[in-house]
Amino acid sequence: MNTNQNKTPTVDVNQADFESQVLKSNQPVLVAFWAPWSQPCRVLDSVLGAVAAECAGNVKLVKVNADDHPDLSLRYGIQSVPTLLYFVAGNLLDKVVGAASKEAILAKLRTVSPEPKVVTPPERYSAKRTRHHVNFFCEAPEAKSVRLVGDFNGWDLAATPMKQTPDGRWMASLELPHGHHRYLFIVDGTPTLDPKATGVARDDRDRPVSLIAVS
Repeated sequence: MNTNQNKTPTVDVNQADFESQVLKSNQPVLVAFWAPWSQPCRVLDSVLGAVAAECAGNVKLVKVNADDHPDLSLRYGIQSVPTLLYFVAGNLLDKVVGAASKEAILAKLRTVSPEPKVVTPPERYSAKRTRHHVNFFCEAPEAKSVRLVGDFNGWDLAATPMKQTPDGRWMASLELPHGHHRYLFIVDGTPTLDPKATGVARDDRDRPVSLIAVS
């Protein structure tokens, strides 16, 4: 483990502890895939120290030696180093290839994991105020039926049918609570990712699903 002078750790992780350190972390995690022979990785190392100091413990920073852990590199499609992966609640939200500046990394962290807003509720608080209206659109003009399934409706295939609009798109409107939600379109019985989703996550069987951030 490496530490900077502010005592904010940058953890070296491997195949064995990747799940506990990254996927099950209760903090947002920035994962840097690197290799000891890479000059850009050496430059990025000092940048990560500055990012760790700036984050002040609100974000976990970890490093993976891509040469020593090819299975992790293959799993996340690492083709060159350095590559940065941004995880929130175990979900991969973004990827940046190449040595990024401190400012760029911090800006990306703010995008994928915005700081929570403290809201003082009124005297008569309604739970509905914590929910937000979200429109889902599926581009499948030739489909005969499209349904929306996700962690918000128990992945029930019959729960949320989508309606086709005059322009051929399919639409469903839901009230969802703040946070990140996993979902799929079922297009004529076929699970389909949303190309306009916030990102791609994994379901309980480690299959890819779409991810949306509701704030």
